Amino acid sequence: MSRIIVKNLPKKIKEDRVRSIFGEIGPLTDCSFKYTKEGAFRRFAFIGYTSEDVASKAVKHFNQSFIDTSRLVVLHSYDVHHNKTFL
Repeated sequence: MSRIIVKNLPKKIKEDRVRSIFGEIGPLTDCSFKYTKEGAFRRFAFIGYTSEDVASKAVKHFNQSFIDTSRLVVLHSYDVHHNKTFL
C-alpha cells in the first residue's frame, strides 16, 4: 500500500512542515490532515507516496520517531471497505 497514516502529530504542526519532513524519504502524492466537525485537528494525517517501496521505507524510518516532543506512530494505511468480506 502506498499510503501511510501518521498518528500523534504535534497539535500545532502545519501541513507544509509534515510534507517537508516526510518528503525526505521520497515524493509525496498527497497529505491529508484530519479534523473534527468543530474544526479541531485530530493529530493524525494520511500521506501518499508514489510507490509501496517508498511508503514502506517511510514507515520503517519514522515509526516511533519524534517531531518536537510528540512520538509518532506510523503505519501502512488500508481501505477498510476493500478488506470486507461480503456474505
